[in-house]
Formats: sequence, structure tokens, C-alpha cells
Amino acid sequence: MLKPYLNIIRISPIVAVNKGGMEKHILQITNIQRSIGHRVWLLFSQGESIGTDDIKFLKNKNYYQSPIALFFRITFYLCILFSRKKLKNIELKGIDILHIHGDWIDFFLGYLLTFRFSPRIMVASIHGDVVKRGSL
Repeated sequence: MLKPYLNIIRISPIVAVNKGGMEKHILQITNIQRSIGHRVWLLFSQGESIGTDDIKFLKNKNYYQSPIALFFRITFYLCILFSRKKLKNIELKGIDILHIHGDWIDFFLGYLLTFRFSPRIMVASIHGDVVKRGSL
């Protein structure tokens, strides 16, 4: 028998109310899923939480504007991978979906998190001008 809700981990480096399309999409989909009864944990490093299950890593780091942005992105994912205290309530629940937002490097680093959370499904949402930047 299927349970009536899903346990979802959504990972996005940035959560901001008045930013671009990716941020608005993350806010909307998270709020909709929560409103219909799904349990959604939003893991992020920039911006403000939108719910009680949100967990912020790398506080006060505006790493997308930094010359060493890749270093901070790797650090963000490593913090999630090796964090015990912040994520202790998530691991007890059994994750159905791991949803990664960003570009190709977020997808690659997010894939490493499947070894930690063992989700039934991993979803990657690629946002922005990935082709223009030469990522694909």
C-alpha cells in the first residue's frame, strides 16, 4: 500500500523570494508540495528559509559572486554529505525523491548525495542559460 505523502529532499544553492526564475520555481513547487501534505526538506546556502524543515548550510556565503565559486559549491555539497547533526531528522524518514536544482555541476555533486540518502528517485532540474555558458 502506498503512503499518502512523499518525503522529498530539495537541494538548491540559492533560495530567494525576489530573484530569478529558478528561485521562484523552487519556492512555488516547495510550497505546493507542502500544502498537499508532502514532507519537503529544502537544503540551501544562500537566502532565507521558507519553512520549518529548511536547512541552511554555509551561512552568509555569497559564493556565486566569488572568484572561487566552484570551491564553495563543492563545499556546500560536502557539508550536506557529511553533516550528521543538521540532517538527523531526515535520515529517519526514508527519502522518496532527491531533487537537485542548478546546472551540470549541481547534478554531478548532487548524485553523490544518493549514497547518503538512498532515495527511490533522483530528479535534476537544470535552470538558466546552461548552453550559453558552455556547460553542455
